[in-house]
Amino acid sequence: MLDHYKIHHQIYEQSLFLSRIYTHKGKPSIPLGDLLIIARISLYPGSVLFATIDKNDFSTLLFDRVGIATFTRQVRDRVGLRDVIEVVQFLKFNKQKFQKYLNELPK
Repeated sequence: MLDHYKIHHQIYEQSLFLSRIYTHKGKPSIPLGDLLIIARISLYPGSVLFATIDKNDFSTLLFDRVGIATFTRQVRDRVGLRDVIEVVQFLKFNKQKFQKYLNELPK
């Protein structure tokens, strides 16, 4: 049986550390939801591959980019159908980067 309290506590604690790191690195406006996603991924370093089109909040600050893929899709706007190219990045959480930036934080 999973100890949900323990997982929630780890995610909460990790989110606070992540918030401090992102603020210290000049990105104080990262959304809470994204912090919680990163915190959850950080519990499984090296074993989770994360795919996202959000390159602003999920940058290489704490992740290693392991690949990029492009997809074309059609969207309908006022003029009609048009093609949109989406760029998806595949990321892995880097625990060494996290630890390095955590150690750099003011005490």
